[in-house]
Amino acid sequence: MARQEIQIGESTFFVQKFSAMDQLRIFGDLQKTLAPSFAKMFGIFGVDTPEKANASQLAELAKKSAVEFAEGLQQLSQQLSGAELVKLVDMLVKPELVTVQRDDFNNGTDKKLQKTDFDLVFDDMSEIIELVIFILRLNFEPFFMKFLARLGSGQEGAKKA
Repeated sequence: MARQEIQIGESTFFVQKFSAMDQLRIFGDLQKTLAPSFAKMFGIFGVDTPEKANASQLAELAKKSAVEFAEGLQQLSQQLSGAELVKLVDMLVKPELVTVQRDDFNNGTDKKLQKTDFDLVFDDMSEIIELVIFILRLNFEPFFMKFLARLGSGQEGAKKA
């Protein structure tokens, strides 16, 4: 599976997606714990799809939702307790799926990101949150983009009937 790259501070992270079953399990765990915040985050329940939306408009709506997703997650992180934030990081940042390169840490070679290395590769907590947001978007944004597009086309079909 291809990995995605993100530069955060002085570190470069390479992240692989979770398997489909892990995505399902993690999403279930997250929505059970954070359902009200997720509703805001994903903006699903308030989505109004224009009656005559074409594919391009639906794609734009999905893209807008992805931006709202990131903004919602940032707000969500402010609402969680310290223990809940640590649990979220533990759930999402898996050494087998996240590697890091940093010149002053590992001479620029890939190293699996272990929790014990966090203080060496992150300059502050905002960088950890940025990685968490990246992992969530990588794993769940495509689902919501597809879901919103299907929701829109389903509403369009229902209105024609």
